[in-house]
Amino acid sequence: NTLGDRNLWLGGVDAEKKVTKETTLGTHYLLALNQPNGEDFDRRWHTFGARMSRSGLMDGWDLYLESNLLLTQRLGENEEDLPNGYGTYAAISYFPMPWLWKLEVKDYRNYRFEFRRPPTLEEDIVETLNTQDISAARVSAERRFVGTKTSVEAAFLAGEDRVKESPVNHGVLGVKFAGPLSGSIEVR
Repeated sequence: NTLGDRNLWLGGVDAEKKVTKETTLGTHYLLALNQPNGEDFDRRWHTFGARMSRSGLMDGWDLYLESNLLLTQRLGENEEDLPNGYGTYAAISYFPMPWLWKLEVKDYRNYRFEFRRPPTLEEDIVETLNTQDISAARVSAERRFVGTKTSVEAAFLAGEDRVKESPVNHGVLGVKFAGPLSGSIEVR
């Protein structure tokens, strides 16, 4: 538990504007303050971000872009500004029914924030976030079966983790189908 011996204070604001029927622009700000139990704040993070989404880029195509700047400060007696972090993410989706194809890319540079903020490509079943210093791409495909709640999916992520100086590769196969009480079951 990353919050086991401390409190984390968060505050944020988000604004977006639909500039056309298909295009939305947005911006966000997040303030995070770290407070070890019973002590003063010892670290402060400011995250500034901008994003753009465009549906109907072409027939059946959607686009999403987001970029974040992370400013980190050590507080207290040895107060100092730490190196800036950057997190950028882009996704393009193509959905000719009954398929959904998606290509996602991310590039994080010195993004030393212990809690998720920029989008990640990792599946929920993967333990590591790989968000400090990495470039990666993921391609995924999902096939939905018309008239049912059933679909099959496959995804593969490949990248380079500059912190561990190693490649990152993982693939995921999954199936979703109707479950009890109008729910669904997902197996990966």
